[in-house]
Amino acid sequence: MKLNRKWLRTVICFGLVTALAFSFVACGRDKQEEDPPTPKPPVQKMEIADYVKSLSEDEYTVENLTDSYGLSDPANVGVRKEGRSKGMYEIPADSQFSEDAIFDVEDYISKGKSDTEALTAVINDAKDFQKNGGKVKIKLPDRDLNIDRNSSGLADTTYTLSVAGFDGLYIQGGENTVLTINTGSSWLGGLSFTDCTDLHLENVRLDYSVLPALAGTVKASDKDALTVTMTVPETQQASLAALSSSQALGGTLYSYIEYDQYTSAPKEGGAFLIRDENVFESVTFSAPATVTVKFKESYRSSFTKPRNGDIVALGFAMYGKNGINFSDCKDVYVENCAVYTCPGMAITVSGVENFYANRFDVALKDDRIMTATADGYHLQACLGEVKITNSIIENTHDDALNIKSGYYYSLNTVDPVARTLTISKKTGAIALPKAGETLKVYAQTDFAERGSFTVESAVAEGASYVVTVKERIKGDVDWTKCVVTNVSAVPRFTFSDNIVRNKRNRGILVQIPGSVVENNTFENVGQGAIMIHSSLDIFNEATMPSDIAVRNNKLINNGYLLYNALRGSIAVFAIAEGGIVAPSGTVSGISIENNFISNSGNAGISLRGVGAPDSAISSNLFYNTGRVSASEMTECAVELENVNEIELVNNYNYNTLGSETFVGINTAGTTDTKTIVLKDNYNLRYKEYDGEVPQIDVFKLDKDVIKIDGDISDWNDVGTAIEMNGSSLATGDEINPADYADVFGVEVARIAWTDEGLYFGFKVRDNKPDYASVLDFWNGDCVEIFMSTVIDMPNADMQLYRNKGDVLQMAFAPTWAGGFTFGNSRTSDKFIDGKAQMRVAVKTVSDGYSGEIFIPFTLADGMKTCIDEGKPVAMAFIFADADRDELNRKRLQVGNVPHFVENYKTKTEKMPQFNFKNGQK
Repeated sequence: MKLNRKWLRTVICFGLVTALAFSFVACGRDKQEEDPPTPKPPVQKMEIADYVKSLSEDEYTVENLTDSYGLSDPANVGVRKEGRSKGMYEIPADSQFSEDAIFDVEDYISKGKSDTEALTAVINDAKDFQKNGGKVKIKLPDRDLNIDRNSSGLADTTYTLSVAGFDGLYIQGGENTVLTINTGSSWLGGLSFTDCTDLHLENVRLDYSVLPALAGTVKASDKDALTVTMTVPETQQASLAALSSSQALGGTLYSYIEYDQYTSAPKEGGAFLIRDENVFESVTFSAPATVTVKFKESYRSSFTKPRNGDIVALGFAMYGKNGINFSDCKDVYVENCAVYTCPGMAITVSGVENFYANRFDVALKDDRIMTATADGYHLQACLGEVKITNSIIENTHDDALNIKSGYYYSLNTVDPVARTLTISKKTGAIALPKAGETLKVYAQTDFAERGSFTVESAVAEGASYVVTVKERIKGDVDWTKCVVTNVSAVPRFTFSDNIVRNKRNRGILVQIPGSVVENNTFENVGQGAIMIHSSLDIFNEATMPSDIAVRNNKLINNGYLLYNALRGSIAVFAIAEGGIVAPSGTVSGISIENNFISNSGNAGISLRGVGAPDSAISSNLFYNTGRVSASEMTECAVELENVNEIELVNNYNYNTLGSETFVGINTAGTTDTKTIVLKDNYNLRYKEYDGEVPQIDVFKLDKDVIKIDGDISDWNDVGTAIEMNGSSLATGDEINPADYADVFGVEVARIAWTDEGLYFGFKVRDNKPDYASVLDFWNGDCVEIFMSTVIDMPNADMQLYRNKGDVLQMAFAPTWAGGFTFGNSRTSDKFIDGKAQMRVAVKTVSDGYSGEIFIPFTLADGMKTCIDEGKPVAMAFIFADADRDELNRKRLQVGNVPHFVENYKTKTEKMPQFNFKNGQK
């Protein structure tokens, strides 16, 4: 209040002085002089709630925002609206072409040809004209054109219209031009351009006469019968009739996705099912407007009746038959075009050098609920520039956009003398590397960089490439199990002023370096908005996406479909084989600035494997992030896993959800907070540690009470029971023990000690054992033990300090040689080197498996020192049950740490501390 009064006094004094000055001046000045303008009143501070509301009202930038609340340029956040009405690549007027180089489809139609025949003839005549050189212009009628597969002289096995070999092709429609594809009794792609240079499209839109996805309004559902019955609107009844009459069109249901009837966005908490999940029993069509889906018995436990009136997208196609395709072209320009639907990806771009698209939409039409049945844009192996601007991508089944340069190759052999690398395809093919390009080699197991090489020459030998490099190949590097990627064969990618909304899967996937994502709006994107990543998974898509700017974007209500959702609305990560997060700095040069991130399901921003140089999170406004989070780890504004040497500067975190577990910044893995710069942030802090964990006393046994043979009968009333405290699914959901008690249970879990070492015994009841290998034990049934004498770094992953004390991660299963393995990244080297001293026996029993473990103090001398000094040792005991497809349930972990078990088992924050006592209990 004192400040307000002081301000008021200053204004009053200034006003009086000014008034007196003007009165004196006015007495002596010329009467024709005008009075100076009245000073503007001081700008009033906008409250944060009103500020957030203004930013959230629509997709576009907001003028007159006072204050910043973290944002460095608040008036420049969101889509710049004027771009939707401005052309960037408009086709020149007819006067810019020779008269005989203009081909008007309407002229051909007037001579008795059908739409399809006329367009086919025009393309063929234009191609003949180009044999003598010169650009050509094709003019399309300003109306719907019926393009029939059976009448198309340009149809092939993939596309209804295949256009190839042009140099200087300009295709121009009008404001109402739509190519409506009729593929007959089976699905086929729409329009394809191959081996074209200087290609221009303007005002061309693509649609299908038979829709590959219906929008059904729920009118009834029956939990006992496992059925949902829907009606489709009148505009889709002809499609329903066509689907019902053709096995190739409507015989297979590929997807069932529930949408909210009020927002047209995928429904939070709704069903999102695809054919691969094997839950569809049948689809029944009833003319003219009814369709019923019946689910299999295996889906009963997951079946939830939808609300009457909700919308369901029923997809009868998914991949393979794309809308508009560009392959092996150069200098492609697209202006004010659209794909309304297609039985596959809407727009595919492969091997194109320089691709420019402005107002190239994947957009809803009429009363539909799905556009493409797969991705919106899918771009691969492009060069030069790729720019996508001022476009709308909405309601696609899969990703709105995926851009990648190619695939990781396996490193087969290395010859340091000849300076050669022999590489071969893992999943997809890449072009033969060229001289001067740069190849990077990464360890497949953890994505650690092994080397960077300049190509001197490359030759194909059978299915492999043999690459000679300029640099010396070090002989002391472990080149086994490595992958190779070409980091030079990538385009410069810009994605700006686009709207991505109301879709099931992710927004954009950026898998190339040197990209800019700016002034876009992502809204209601179910599994997360922006994914910048590289992963060694089943796809092995490359390359490492460093040096990327994400700025001036609005991200509103994304990532709320928690199953398979990104860990943040903006998620940047590198994942090696088996889901291992890459070391810090594997991804670098990441700048995330001046973004508004609101109501995200998980974290606002998630970084994993990111670090120096030049990575920063700055001037962002976070509002109610982590609102339905998959776990406490992502119930935050910022998640940092294996992240070091970055800056978080001038960010503002505003959270009104009242959650006791929400935190500004969550850390995990090898993240070392001492290397991270925090400066001028508001309400953005690390998790505070309360230090309260269960204290458990373990009393010493006499020697030779326990025999290590896997038979736990000698544990009756021996040692200390380990109580289970948390039960979690891999999806992040907590599960009640009663919900799995009939198939799985921890019957015995006990710990003891003697002067010689530590003893553990366990018995697991499991009606369906499903063990993975020691290379991927985290996917199957097993028992894990985590132990640490380091307890003063509670928020850090054990990886960070594994050699600063006695730190151990072991896993046990009866099918492994020796019965156990180490988690090397969380185990002190001395345990790995002294593996032979461990005594382990694990065996199968009639209803599961049991085991006994002895860890000698000759190896665990640090633990013995803690015992002698009366200090506790932190320990977590985890019992895992693999995926249960028959129960529609993901992998379960039960442990003595709380839910979410996966997060708390690898750090001591919530890990019980065991105090080893002399004497009997």
